[in-house]
Amino acid sequence: MSLEDAQQKLIVWKHDYNSYRPHSSLGNLTPNKLLTIVKMTFSRKSLPFKSRFSIKL
Repeated sequence: MSLEDAQQKLIVWKHDYNSYRPHSSLGNLTPNKLLTIVKMTFSRKSLPFKSRFSIKL
């Protein structure tokens, strides 16, 4: 297996892992679904304070 082949397989696995496989530790949501919920719930405009943390949404 070449490095390029291994990198491509990892990209496919990561997409599957984050998009289609529910995680029990996340309330049986996928990481991408949880991220979507967090983004909708805590948009920068809705925060009542200026966060001291840099969160890329």
